[in-house]
Amino acid sequence: SGVISQISSFEFWIRKIKEGITDLNDYIESINFLDVALGNVKYTQDNLSKSTDNANNRIKSFKDSLDEDRWALGLDATKLNTAAATFLSFATSIGITNDAAIDFSQNMTQLSIDMASLYNKDVTEMMTALRSALAGNTRAMMNYGLSVHDATLNEWLLSKGLNKTMTSLSEVDQVLVRYMYILENTAAAQGDLARTLKSPANQLKILR
Repeated sequence: SGVISQISSFEFWIRKIKEGITDLNDYIESINFLDVALGNVKYTQDNLSKSTDNANNRIKSFKDSLDEDRWALGLDATKLNTAAATFLSFATSIGITNDAAIDFSQNMTQLSIDMASLYNKDVTEMMTALRSALAGNTRAMMNYGLSVHDATLNEWLLSKGLNKTMTSLSEVDQVLVRYMYILENTAAAQGDLARTLKSPANQLKILR
C-alpha cells in the first residue's frame, strides 16, 4: 500500500505541475492578446493628446488599472486580461478610436466584473453575454432583465430627445447606443463604475 500511495502522490503532483504550466501559458497568451489589442487602438493625429508619449501613458494607465482591480478584488488575471482585450478588439473592429476605445473596454470590463459578482457568474461568461448584446443579440442579456431589441432602444432614444431609430444609424452608432443603454440600465450592478462613468445622456449628444 505504501508503494501505491507513493505512486498516487507522484501522479497528483505531476498533474498539478501540468495544470500550473497550462495556467501559465494561458496567462502569457492573455497578456499577448491584450498587447495586440492595445496596439490596434488607432490614435488620429488630432487626438494624440499632444504627443505619442501621452497616448502611451493612457495605455499604461489602462493596464495599471487592470492590475489594481486584479489585486483589490482577487480576480483571475487571465480572465481579466482576456475580457479587456476582447472588448478592445470589438471596439477597434467597428472603428472606435483614440481614448474612446480604451474607455469602452475599461467600462465594459468593469461592468463584466460587477455583474458577474452580482449574479454569481463567471467573468468570462458575463463578458460573452455583454459582447453579444453590444453586437445586437437580443437574447444575450434577457436573463439579467435587459432587452436590447430595436423597439426598446428606439423608445430610449426618443426619451433622450433623439428622433432617430436604430435602423437609421450606422453600425458604429448602433453599438454605441446599445453600450450607453446597457450602462445606464445596469446601475444597480455597478460599483465604482457608476460613480466615475460619464453621463450616457451627455454621450448621446454625438448622435444629434
